[in-house]
Amino acid sequence: MMEYPFLASINHKSVHISTPTKFLQHFDEIFDKGVRCEITGASDEDVWGNSHGFTIKGGAIWFDDLFSPGEEIDPKSPDFWVKGTFKVITVNNDSYYPCLESGKTGK
Repeated sequence: MMEYPFLASINHKSVHISTPTKFLQHFDEIFDKGVRCEITGASDEDVWGNSHGFTIKGGAIWFDDLFSPGEEIDPKSPDFWVKGTFKVITVNNDSYYPCLESGKTGK
């Protein structure tokens, strides 16, 4: 579900994670408590998008619908929204996301 390379933060430095191996080596740093809390506490209403892709709430993760190179894309096609594959393109793990003890995010 990850698009390589993707941008994350390790030790307060922006890093492009370029391989699944590097991702797994830094998994707990990338998906820290705040990011995990934002994801698990999100509802359908928290998902929004713009020209950069889609995100939840304050931007803990960004993802986009990626198509294969050379694939014809017709946004008017009835199956447009089910043809692509949503993948994570950025993890903003160096931001502050307030978590309540219940594991839900604060509003």
